[in-house]
Amino acid sequence: MIEKPTYEELEEKIQKIAQAEKKLKKSARLNELLLDSLPHPAMLINEKRIVLAANKIATDTGVEIGKFCWDTFGHCDYLYEEHKQRLKDDPHCSKDDILCTFCLANELIKTGAAQNDPEVSAFGKTWDTWWVPAEGDLFLHYAIDITQKKQVLKQLETSNKKFLKIMDSMESIVYVADIETHDLLYVNRYGVDKFGDPSNKKCWQYIQKGQKGPCAFCRTKKLLGKKAKDIIVWEHQNTRDKKWYQCRDLFIEWVDSGPVRMNIGMDITKNKNIEMQLEKMVLKKTLNLTNEITRRK
Repeated sequence: MIEKPTYEELEEKIQKIAQAEKKLKKSARLNELLLDSLPHPAMLINEKRIVLAANKIATDTGVEIGKFCWDTFGHCDYLYEEHKQRLKDDPHCSKDDILCTFCLANELIKTGAAQNDPEVSAFGKTWDTWWVPAEGDLFLHYAIDITQKKQVLKQLETSNKKFLKIMDSMESIVYVADIETHDLLYVNRYGVDKFGDPSNKKCWQYIQKGQKGPCAFCRTKKLLGKKAKDIIVWEHQNTRDKKWYQCRDLFIEWVDSGPVRMNIGMDITKNKNIEMQLEKMVLKKTLNLTNEITRRK
């Protein structure tokens, strides 16, 4: 015969259940706060594309818990045309395989790995979109608005094109190199005509001759200790063509690369030769004068 639990045992059991419910509510609240802390629309979705949880930003756009994500979030605007037609012909049709054209949830389910489409155009904006595995058949789907970033990059690209056009018109060697790897990012027309194709080369391999590493006279470290707009002007005889150049080194912003080093080298060989000839003449006259003074003594 099974003994009936005592009053104390029942009370203890009720308390444990109450504590478990409290923990679940607290956990659910923490999850809700976590979702709401994200600065972009985020949803917890199952493999049938049904939204189980969503943050405030998502619900403000129309997302409804318990509904299909492509319905209340996408408003059916981004479905494949055949899926749109199927829903139109039969609103009660099977919806298991219906999805948006950019959806990568199937890839996530297949591989178990997070999926990303860095540029999804939707709702008149551009989104960096993610599908991240959560637990079981659940995944977190969120999208980061990168519209402004894309606009800034486009403006920067336009500005760079104008800048490069000016650089290509210069009768000086102009190159841009990564400040850490020394990889060449750009060489102007004058430089390419003089030294050839710069593809997959480092500045010290391309501009100089016989180098096994970065130049001992590289100005990058000196620039790092300067202000952002400072320019270092110096002269150097190139080891490749043996000509003298007046070089100007400075840091500039480059698309997708941040600060880079730009070098502008103007050929001053003729002036340098004249300068050296004058120095020789002065030295010769000084020696002659010294000898004359010594002889007279």
